[in-house]
Amino acid sequence: MLDNFLSLCASSSILVSPTPTTFQIAPVSLHPCPFPSSTWSNLMTHKKSFNLLTQSIANPVGYAGFLRPAIVEAAQADPFTGRLLKIADDVFQERYSSPPHPPLHSYTPSIPPPPVLGILRHDYMLHTDKTCKQVEVNTIASSFGCLSTSVTSVHHAAYLSDPGCSVAPNKALHQVSSGVCEAVRSSGGGVCVMVVQEGEKNSIDQNMIIVECAKRGVKVVRMSMDVIGEQIGEVKMGEDAKVEVEGKMERVGLFYFRAGYQPQDYKTENDWNTRLLMERSSASKCPDVFYHLAGAKKVQQMLAPPGVVEGLCGLKGVDELFAGLYGLGHEGDEDVIQMALDNPMDYVLKPQREGGGNNLYKDRMVAKLKEMTREERKGYILMELIKPPKFQNQLIRNGEVVHDGTCTLEVGVFGVSLYTADGVDEMEGVEGMGEDAYICRAKAEGVEEGGVAAGFAFLSSVQLV
Repeated sequence: MLDNFLSLCASSSILVSPTPTTFQIAPVSLHPCPFPSSTWSNLMTHKKSFNLLTQSIANPVGYAGFLRPAIVEAAQADPFTGRLLKIADDVFQERYSSPPHPPLHSYTPSIPPPPVLGILRHDYMLHTDKTCKQVEVNTIASSFGCLSTSVTSVHHAAYLSDPGCSVAPNKALHQVSSGVCEAVRSSGGGVCVMVVQEGEKNSIDQNMIIVECAKRGVKVVRMSMDVIGEQIGEVKMGEDAKVEVEGKMERVGLFYFRAGYQPQDYKTENDWNTRLLMERSSASKCPDVFYHLAGAKKVQQMLAPPGVVEGLCGLKGVDELFAGLYGLGHEGDEDVIQMALDNPMDYVLKPQREGGGNNLYKDRMVAKLKEMTREERKGYILMELIKPPKFQNQLIRNGEVVHDGTCTLEVGVFGVSLYTADGVDEMEGVEGMGEDAYICRAKAEGVEEGGVAAGFAFLSSVQLV
């Protein structure tokens, strides 16, 4: 069965690229992962809610009234978050001729901002056999949706004759591509510039979007931050940004960030300046800097207390999805720290970082908590460790089964939105946007992190049980 499965994977482009000219089958599970169907339906009903929540805290009123106050102390402790916050403040001041200070109920822009494309991914783990808890929110560079769509198709084909195997459909590729195309058209046309890292290993997942958008008449080009900076020149608020495409300078309709989420993506001051110029431009952004900040771990912690989400945007029932989340660096945080030191197997320490491999567990968490000053602790949050149910699976890397035994899973639910300045979601009514779109990752028992690109997890699909 393994040889046939690997052939199906290769035929479906379930590949990663260790070097620009070599390709191999991506880390993948041989079988889909069991997931209770009632819990799955509940997660899918919440994805529109989280689109609305993110928009409500990333719009100008939400940024000034909630998002900025929530993250300002973390930004003081973490230089990377601080740079993003400075860009956000600069863009806000230029766009609204006002600093982001509440309690204003509206802001009038000097030039109407373009729509913001949200390709959000909310990651969950089963907390019991029937309930889920949120691991994190990804508002920038939410990846592997396209490869996951292919994995779902392969698992469906491989187990088609098994009446007991119901693989959840997956429309992630369709929804992400639809969002990209709509964002380009909504902002006035042009090309989509996908901002990527040099030596990107996940180019296949990205190129699937390029092919799908080309079918709909939208050109997508991949460029690194430094190349973009060399081409767009100076851009003032609301002006067009242009890049060279096939020998001609083309207007950018969308900057789609598949990089820019970690400090090493900004190698020079020129890269930071390029991010600011992109934010100023008339192009849509996915995400803009406000949506980017909305995905910070500190923001997740500030949203978790009962009643906060309902007070911000009227949504009910979201609180139950949050795990225990605790702020650090404030007066009296010693009790929280002692709780973690006494129970190191029950908590995880999280910095304001994306990309996998950044969280601290067990002995490393204990050591970090003991060495940090109170000011340094402001850049972290403490989270209850989710302990999911286990199941059996076989995990494949480089064409070989590297784990045959007990596994856990993590699912990421995609939600795509395109909010205009007046709060209208232009993705409402677009065909297929209400259907399931997800990434499923299987991990060997005992593996805490969930990143596929970082080498911790394996792409899979959901088997509804």
